[in-house]
Parts: sequence; C-alpha cells; structure tokens
Amino acid sequence: MPEPQRNAPRLPLAVLGAVSLLGYVFASLGLAGSGSAEDIRYFLTLFAGLFALYFLALSWARRGAITGARSLVPQILMWAALFRLAMLPAGLPQDSWPRDLLADLRSQEVTYRSHLLYDNDVWRYLWDGHVLSHGLNPYATSPAEFEARLDDEEPIAVDLFEDELWQDVFDRVSYGTYHTVYPPAAQGLFALSHLLAPGSILLWKLILVVLDLATCYLLVRLSRSRGLTPSSVLLYAWNPLLIKEIAGSGHLDAAMIYFLVLAVYGVEFGRPRLGLFAFGMATLSKITPILLLPLFLVRSRPRHWWVLGVTLAVGYLPFAGALDTMVRAILAFAREWVFNPGPWLLIYRTAEATGLPGRVIASLIGLAVTLGLIAWAVRSDDRSNAHLTSSAFAILGGYLIFGAAVMPWYLLWVLPFAALSLPPDGRLSRRPWVIAWTALTGLSLLSYQIYVDQVEHRWWLWVEYLGFFGIFAAAYAYCRSARLRSAALQNADA
Repeated sequence: MPEPQRNAPRLPLAVLGAVSLLGYVFASLGLAGSGSAEDIRYFLTLFAGLFALYFLALSWARRGAITGARSLVPQILMWAALFRLAMLPAGLPQDSWPRDLLADLRSQEVTYRSHLLYDNDVWRYLWDGHVLSHGLNPYATSPAEFEARLDDEEPIAVDLFEDELWQDVFDRVSYGTYHTVYPPAAQGLFALSHLLAPGSILLWKLILVVLDLATCYLLVRLSRSRGLTPSSVLLYAWNPLLIKEIAGSGHLDAAMIYFLVLAVYGVEFGRPRLGLFAFGMATLSKITPILLLPLFLVRSRPRHWWVLGVTLAVGYLPFAGALDTMVRAILAFAREWVFNPGPWLLIYRTAEATGLPGRVIASLIGLAVTLGLIAWAVRSDDRSNAHLTSSAFAILGGYLIFGAAVMPWYLLWVLPFAALSLPPDGRLSRRPWVIAWTALTGLSLLSYQIYVDQVEHRWWLWVEYLGFFGIFAAAYAYCRSARLRSAALQNADA
C-alpha cells in the first residue's frame, strides 16, 4: 500500500481557517449588536456558517491520524489565535474602531457599547476590580449601595465615582442591587486588569485570550500524551461559541477552564501538588468545579491535600469579613435565576400542573442527578486518566442539562473534557455524547433571541434540547450499528 501524502489536509484546513477568520472579523466589526430581530437573525446566520466550517475542519483534522498529526497542530493553534484576536473589537461602535481601541487601552473613556455581542457581565468585572483597587471588599457592598453612599457624599463613594469613566462603567453594570458572586481568584484577575489598564475592556479580553490559548496548549500536551489526533485540540480551539463568549464577550469562564485543565495536566503528568493547586484555583475562579473534588482527591496522596487547603485559605482569608454576604449572593443566584432551561423547565411545569412546588421539585431532581453522577464516578473509578476525563464530562454535563440557569458560556466548561474524550482515531461518530454536546454549543446561541423582545420563547428551548437529545440518540444508534457490523465481519472472518 503506498504511503499517504503527509501534507494532504493542510490546504483544506487553511482554506477553512481563512474563511472562518473572515466570519469572525465580520462578527466583530460588522454586527450592530443592537438586539433587533434583524441583527439577531444576521448573528445566528453568521454563527451557523461558522459552526458548519468548524465541523468541516474537524473532519479534515481527523485525517491527521494517518497523515502526520503533529504537522497540523501549529496551523490549528495559529488560526485559533487569529480568530480570538479578530474578536477583540467586538462591542465597539462600527465606525472609527482603531481610535476607540486606543482610548480604551489608555483608560481615557468607555468606548465599548454596554453589550458586547449581547452580553454585559464584563462591566461587573471592571467594577469589582475598581472597588478592590481602593482597598475595599467587593463582597461587602453592592454597586447600588455605593451609589446611595455617593448621594450621602461619603468620601469613599465620592472617590470611587470621581473619574467620569467609572460613572460610565457603573451605568453599564446590571443587577447592581446584588452583591458580587465572583470568587477570590476571579477578583484577583479583576484587580490585575485594573492595575494594568483601569476600565479597559480590551486589556481584560487580552488576559482571557492568553488564558484560553494556554488551555489550548495544555490540550495539545494532553492529547499527545494520550495519542489523540489533532481533531481533539481543534474541537476546543476552534469552537465558535467559545471564541464568541471569551474573546468576543469577555466572560470570566476562560480562567476556570484553564485552571481545571491545568489540574488534569498535573494529574496526568505526575505532578499532584500542581494538580491540587490548579484545582483550588479553578474553584476560586468559579465554585462549580467543587463537584469534581472526589476525583482529584483520590488521585493524590493525603499528604498532598494540604496544597488544596492552603490554596483555598489564602484565597478566601482576605475577604473573610464578608464571606457571609458572598454566600447569600450565591444562594440568591441559585434561588432566583432561570434562563435557557431544558429538562428542569419540563419538570417544573409538570410539577406545577399537579399542584406540587415546581421549583423545589425540579431543583431537587437536578441535585439528585448531579449527586448520582458523582456517586457513579467515585464507585466506578479505576484511577485512570480516561476515567477522570469521562467523569468530569458526565458530572458537569449532567449538572448543566438539569440546571435552571444554562447560560451559553456555561456549556464551555465541558468542552475540554469533550475534546479529551475523542477516540485515538478522532472519529466523532464513536462518541455520541461528544457529538451531542458540541452541537449543543451551537444550538444554545438560539437563546440570544431573548434580546429581541425580552421574552424566552419556548420554541427555541424545544429546538435546542430536542436537538441535543435527538442528535445523541441518532449518533448512539449509528455507533451501535457500526459496532454490530464490525463484530459480524470479525465473526465471518473467523
């Protein structure tokens, strides 16, 4: 049999990368971001095309299994970096954006619109960093309470609002009556951003892009360790939802994902103290990784557990005076926030129709599913790296699917574990859950239609979740059929 041409996939992948880059440039500079029906329609059409290119690229990258896998990785990472850089201006007015970028980076004025591709969490990040820079505890006082103290002309409040830039940032903060829910490592990143360029959206996005590209590098190392094809790296690095939410909208989740993947890296490469430190930092970035605690503890000796304890203590001790306020804010979020739910809403409606407390029943079932998945993961744990990856996928995925608040960017938590769950030959068809989850990252963009009329229409929830479960069912049936055919052929040969 002749040896395959090792460079065969490069040109098609380069074409797909170049066309995708044009799409991201248009998303960043061409979309109005107004939330009108027409604007949302353009947004969804554009990202549907980007997802189509993404799946084509996955197909081409899989061929790296037989055509020189490593030769594709630099190109995958190069395009991944360019996609993210292209999205940095997202949220700026469509005219004179070079000047606006410079003014933002110099902390001269607020030049980004209030919503960055239909998200505005970033303003709370900047505000928390501003509060920290004045030596204040961001958990102790809400933005609205600072405004009330400004009305009373308290010196500290006057100092916070002295620069007009911070009045503009404050005006863009949503849910200002709520105390911050972002844990200490997140606050540290907010403070770092403020130290380097106070109030700069561009600088904040650059920090996230660096963390996100660092995650891509860790996935390269992990995929090579496991003998995976470049498609495992591409599945994460080229995902359009990831690029939109991190580089485009500036979501903090890039930090949690980086530290969580670094924790897996520490485990896989025999560095347990690094793994526990990184896991602690992931939990200090967002609290959700705590669900994976048993998986990481059993992969290190008890004499190393102090690393995790010290990491958490060092993170929380500076804010100890207002931790009760933070806990209440987190509980308020869990109690009140409902967005883009799937099975949770179905259970809620069913319970309400029968006279039962719908929210309580739906939340308890979601909790039971999550605890059940954790129990399964612990009981079946063979201490392998593959089990760590598949269990993290199942636990975080189950938690989200049965959750009340399923923000699109939350789906990114599972993406690196989906990438590491691919088989060595890179065939998506052999991993039904990976196919379904990757498709869900695209279907979740339908939820942005809420900006048209501020109403969460049920039809897109049906499309999103029936699409997810339907794609999984079809992929599972295909996979099972393929296995049966393969077994039949082997029996016939025998």
